[in-house]
Amino acid sequence: WADLLGAFAVLVGIASCALAACGAWRLVAFIPGPVKTGWKLGFAVTVVASQAADALFGRGKKLVNSQCALPSLPLALGGGPLTGGAARMHRLAWMASHPQQWDIAAVALAALSLAIVLRGGPALARVLRVATLGRMRKPVAGMEGIAACVVG
Repeated sequence: WADLLGAFAVLVGIASCALAACGAWRLVAFIPGPVKTGWKLGFAVTVVASQAADALFGRGKKLVNSQCALPSLPLALGGGPLTGGAARMHRLAWMASHPQQWDIAAVALAALSLAIVLRGGPALARVLRVATLGRMRKPVAGMEGIAACVVG
């Protein structure tokens, strides 16, 4: 399903560019603030839940899947173990409650990447300005993400 996800990401990117070129970005003004905030929060929680295993444990998802047993649903709800988002949230809670099993190198690298993304913009802009001898005054959009990927 990883190939499907990659294809979907490319399709969303192409559709987003086409909509922006057509002026659809103006429609964002009609979306209420709480809706945008909720969407961003939901997206952030989903990203954290999907990346936490690799950010906290050296063996990543393999370790979490082998150590964290998923509870079963009641028979009235179909029985069987949790699936989908519920399983990811259960595993995220399990990971947060077992810091003694975290890999210090993985946590340090994740913290460094997070710091670069959240706070590295101004410093990276200064470095880029000096490296280009002042010819580049405006920062490159997404520069923090690129730097975090290089570090990671």
